[in-house]
Amino acid sequence: MTVTLYSQPGCGPCSFVKRAMESIGLDFIVKDIREDPEAEKRVRDLGYPGTPVTEVETSSGSYAWHGVDLEKIRHAYDNQTR
Repeated sequence: MTVTLYSQPGCGPCSFVKRAMESIGLDFIVKDIREDPEAEKRVRDLGYPGTPVTEVETSSGSYAWHGVDLEKIRHAYDNQTR
């Protein structure tokens, strides 16, 4: 399973999501959409207007959400630790 947080500098909600993921021990990758054009394209392709966007890729598919959703972060962690 791969968890990617699409973020950008100065984004308060992005910082909150990052801290929440770190606090529970979720393994994740951060991609800065201002520095990585492919990351920005991915966010747009997923249909979101901005950050934070979290994408979870599993062997059975992927899903993503925009904004802060602690329940989904916990769910991703639970799936990662199985």
